[in-house]
Amino acid sequence: LSTLSTAKVHGPHYNRVVQNKDLLADVLPPPNYIVETYLTAHLMVNETNPTALQGLVEHYEGLKAEYADRQRHWRENLPDGPLKTQINEASRIPAEAFFDTLDTQLIPALRAGDRAQAKKLLDESLPEFYEKHRASVDEIVSTTISNAEATEAEVAELIGTRTMIMLLVGVGLAGGVAAFAYSLSL
Repeated sequence: LSTLSTAKVHGPHYNRVVQNKDLLADVLPPPNYIVETYLTAHLMVNETNPTALQGLVEHYEGLKAEYADRQRHWRENLPDGPLKTQINEASRIPAEAFFDTLDTQLIPALRAGDRAQAKKLLDESLPEFYEKHRASVDEIVSTTISNAEATEAEVAELIGTRTMIMLLVGVGLAGGVAAFAYSLSL
């Protein structure tokens, strides 16, 4: 019972695991949300030093690779349903259009020295893709929070039920042993 109490949902160990995951989520940009990529695009358009621009392009390539890796992970690991559809379709399609615009138009414009075209893409094309992606991410967050709350409640109920059964079996077993011992003493 002590181990169960310590390790259960909302127990001290569980709460520390959740706290660590929450802290990481608060301080690290998520690879499956293109907010850092959007910031990097802004930095690229404003960068005039070719070496620094190349560093930003390389950083962008790393972000794009992380995004693809996490997309693959969720495609392979989420059960079929609305959440999987949301992350693998609704949020992915505008994100990939965003990446494609950077790869085929914005970065080539910057490398060619056409800052006006790069700025136009940044101001006119990328916001639409980002906003569609962001709306989907907001929906994913809402759905995931609801799913987590439902799972926590389900597990807490399961632990409560199983603990009660364990106690009843223990009391019944102790009563049976006591009755048997009493019958032997007669």
